[in-house]
Amino acid sequence: MTTLRFAEKLRNLVDGIDVVLSDIWGVVHNGLVAFPEACEALHNFRARGGTVILITNAPRPADSVQRQLRKLGVADETYDAIVSSGDLARHFVADHPGRKMFWLGPERDNSIYRGLDPVLAPLEQADYIVCTGLFDDETESAEDYRAMMMQAREWRLPPSAMAMRFRSTAFWRSGIRCGRIWPAPTASGSIACS
Repeated sequence: MTTLRFAEKLRNLVDGIDVVLSDIWGVVHNGLVAFPEACEALHNFRARGGTVILITNAPRPADSVQRQLRKLGVADETYDAIVSSGDLARHFVADHPGRKMFWLGPERDNSIYRGLDPVLAPLEQADYIVCTGLFDDETESAEDYRAMMMQAREWRLPPSAMAMRFRSTAFWRSGIRCGRIWPAPTASGSIACS
C-alpha cells in the first residue's frame, strides 16, 4: 500500500523524475500575482535537467496563456511548454472542417477558434458544442443553461470538444456535465474533452 506523504519543497519529490506536469492556476499564480517560490522551484528543476510542462484548463491557446504569465511576472525560463484545454479544443475544431459548431462562452474567449474558420451555427443546427464557459459568468449560472443542454441531449448532440474556464464549478455542481468526457451518443460522434 502506498503511503501518502507531504513534502515541504518540490526538490524533495523529484529525485529520479524527468518531467513535472504543473497546473498553473493556484500553483504558479492566483490570477493576480505569480507565486515566486513555485516559479523558482520549477526553474530550479529545469536547471537540473528536468522538463516542466504547465497544464491549464484555460479556454485559450498556449500563446495567450503565455502572454498572461508574462504579465504576472512568470519568466519563460520557468517552464518548457504549456498545454491548455483551449489548444485541445482548437485541435478538435481543426480536425473537423466544415462541421457546424455551437460555441457556448463569453466573447473574451473567441481566441479558441482564431484562425480556424469554423462554421458557427445555432445549437439546433450544430454537429458539436465547444463550451468555454457561460456567456456572462458575472450574471448567469449554470442553471440558466439547463434547458439548453437538455435540448442538446434530446437532439443527441455530443459535447465533443470542450475547453472550460472554471472560475466556479457551477456547471459541475448543477449536474450539467461540461468539462468531463461524455460518451458520444451517436456512432459517428467523436470526443475530445478536457
